[in-house]
Amino acid sequence: MKKVTIKDELTSFIFLKDLQIYIAEYIPFGSNHIIAFNEQLDCQRNVKEGLMTSFIDKEPEKATFSIAEKLTKVKIIDYDPNDYVQFSASIVYESVENQEEEISTYVDAYGRVIYGAKLIEIDNNSDKFSIDKLTRVISDLILDSSIMINNLLSTYQRRLLDLVYFGTPEYRNKFTIILAKEIEPNKDAKSFNDGEDLENELNQVLSSTTNFHDMRNSDDKFFYGLEGLLIISKTPEKYYELISIIAFYLGLDIFQKNYFNKMFMLWDEIKDGRTYIEQGDIDPNAINRAKSILSKVSAAVVLMNELLYFMKRSVENMNKEWELLDKKDPDIKELINELALNDLVNKAAIRISDAQLVVSGLTEEISGVNGLINSLAEKQMTRMNESLRDSIASMDEMGRSSERTGTAINILEIVLSGAIAFDVLTFLVGDYAFEPLATWIDSGYNILIWVGICLSLFFAIGLGLYKLIKYLEWKSEHNLRAKINIGKSFTNNFNDFLKNKDIIIRESIINDNIIEEYTWDEDDDKWLGNEVRIKLRVDMTNNFILWATVNVDKPKKISTNQISQILLNYLKEEKVITD
Repeated sequence: MKKVTIKDELTSFIFLKDLQIYIAEYIPFGSNHIIAFNEQLDCQRNVKEGLMTSFIDKEPEKATFSIAEKLTKVKIIDYDPNDYVQFSASIVYESVENQEEEISTYVDAYGRVIYGAKLIEIDNNSDKFSIDKLTRVISDLILDSSIMINNLLSTYQRRLLDLVYFGTPEYRNKFTIILAKEIEPNKDAKSFNDGEDLENELNQVLSSTTNFHDMRNSDDKFFYGLEGLLIISKTPEKYYELISIIAFYLGLDIFQKNYFNKMFMLWDEIKDGRTYIEQGDIDPNAINRAKSILSKVSAAVVLMNELLYFMKRSVENMNKEWELLDKKDPDIKELINELALNDLVNKAAIRISDAQLVVSGLTEEISGVNGLINSLAEKQMTRMNESLRDSIASMDEMGRSSERTGTAINILEIVLSGAIAFDVLTFLVGDYAFEPLATWIDSGYNILIWVGICLSLFFAIGLGLYKLIKYLEWKSEHNLRAKINIGKSFTNNFNDFLKNKDIIIRESIINDNIIEEYTWDEDDDKWLGNEVRIKLRVDMTNNFILWATVNVDKPKKISTNQISQILLNYLKEEKVITD
């Protein structure tokens, strides 16, 4: 039942009489959902009426419940606890005047949801209704029915609708079926296909009319569009059973289109994730962004898989109802043929199978992207470990440098202490001079000779201190570390080479490749009398020596260049690597 007041002034060309409006959609339902739906409506407790809302009372301990949003007044008409429920719902508005709205609603376990309303009056006119004004009524009904059913659905169902309809399920599109006993102007259906005023008005309620058809065996006619069907018949009740089936398949058709649109959007999001992965080497936050996208898409794919199960079960059950439909009436049979319903019924299951392939492909793509993320994260971790090793080596060098600086400061302290000591001595005993030396200096040019002797003594003492500092620096350099990037494949002699070594540390890193690190000590003559510790990093999957580090404790007459050359010659002599 619908009573509406519209204040706009419109130019109308088509009018309908004795009007019934049905709005159809598909909502994921199952046996358990319909049982919960009936329990929520308190059907089995003989509670015939009640007010419903999706609002949650945040203060249940209080005796008051204040709400500003729309309420749904529900009255139970008929139900089966495990199969369906039929009820009338009145949308309660506190702020809208002169508008009464009562929608008869049918919901079953197949997910078929049909909202029905009989239009009583628009602008105090109950005789015939302009399609221009009817368009606004239908638009209002579509939005209000979404709000109404949302108050009754479970949180899980609302989550599914939110996913498929891109976060705005209240504005989801639905299929509209209009039954009218008369149409003005009373022309052949083909006459309405004029490309101008008449067709444009039909498009307002049918969304691009594609079929204008007159029945061959009666005066009935129908108009079919992308999201609507208008049937003109003196006996519309003969189409009721067919309409209930059409409502399911065409409602499911709209749902599947939105489902596929969401699926393609998920593919685009995965593409964005791959783009972030490609930027992983230059953007430190790229991996986190890719992980966030992957997590969101993975959660969505789980729900998309569950939706496929709901749709598959619904189509299987509705196909049985389709087979039981009485198709003997010539008008029913003609309408089925013109709407290609047989093809629509057959394609419903095929589309679900196709969707399963797309979802499976998306699942595999997620797995592949996840592998790329893990691989890139491992590479970043490896680079981090390498940087950490280099930082440790730098800190070690800084420590030794600090030790050398400390030695120099100690020497400076000794020199300054001696200078202070002589100053103090001079202060206590005064100046004195060796008389023969003073006489010699005062005669002739001997003072120049004396200056030369003093300068020579100054440079000799300075050189001695410099040598002392160098010696102490050498003594403080307690170890020497060299890293050699080898980058060569090893031969079959590698395992025999390791057998002769006393391996003290062995580390393994297993990801895409198996990386091994071997550490051992040596003190052979080839190391010029030094004791060394060698660490060798090897890619065992590709038989490749990556690098080696050689640590020398208290190095004796050996440099990093000599260490590198000795190691490479060593590996060649043992036939571990080739030239």
